[in-house]
Amino acid sequence: LAALGDRARLQAMLDVEVALAEALADAGVIPASSVSPIRAAARAELYDLDALIEDALQANKDLRLATHRIAEFNARLQVSRSAAYPQVSYNALAERQRFSEERPTGGGGLQSGVGPIVNNFAIGAVFGWEIDLWGRIRRLSEASRANLLATDEARRGVILSLVASVASNYLT
Repeated sequence: LAALGDRARLQAMLDVEVALAEALADAGVIPASSVSPIRAAARAELYDLDALIEDALQANKDLRLATHRIAEFNARLQVSRSAAYPQVSYNALAERQRFSEERPTGGGGLQSGVGPIVNNFAIGAVFGWEIDLWGRIRRLSEASRANLLATDEARRGVILSLVASVASNYLT
């Protein structure tokens, strides 16, 4: 296994395997068509454990999903923390109604001096701040943080499982 850590040594070993396959093909022990796949597989970079692990981490969909879930739970944490700050909301309304000039509305038609088109405009604002006397907002924030940390640990578990699987398959 010490040879596996040294890429030059590993490539030398693989070159010996290719030379052996070529000699066996020349002797007629194995078919000549078998040499080409052996030569293609005899590249040390194909057996670099660090590169294999990096490729597995980049290509793993479960790990990407776990990373996205961390971003989701981080956003949830920010939302739960925002409840501790003042809340401001506003709205605006613009409405236009046209009443029939021929058909009466409610009490016998349009009032005199009022046109058939009515415009209504409204603007409103609300300011509120919940005082956290019993700790509800603080507990929501703590729960969101705990969910974030649990999700991060789940991601680390996915990484550990993936690295262990790649290393185990590499060594067997």
